[in-house]
Amino acid sequence: MVAGGTCSSASWPRRSRDALRLQEAESRAASLEAQIRQLQDAQQQLQSRGNALETRVAESSAQQEQPQALYDDVARVRGDARLAEVERALTLANQHLAVSGNVRGDPGAGRRREAAE
Repeated sequence: MVAGGTCSSASWPRRSRDALRLQEAESRAASLEAQIRQLQDAQQQLQSRGNALETRVAESSAQQEQPQALYDDVARVRGDARLAEVERALTLANQHLAVSGNVRGDPGAGRRREAAE
């Protein structure tokens, strides 16, 4: 500056360059802020999608557990029914053996039956 507060002609190009640089920096800062907002929006969308997927996975797991529980119940009932069927068959076989007199625990039962006839 020259005495009296006036600008010299040599400092004007420098001020112009500084102003241009400042304007470019402000423009870049505004562009970066816009990009940050876009990234934040994208992050929120991805978070929402992730939450929705977690909910769907939990629902799917619950739905898969239901058929498995039903299968287990059916298998247990079938097993119980088979056990009851075997028990009935053994009871009938024991009754048949008792009626016919052919009981293993009594080796003379067969001879006694034959002698009674």
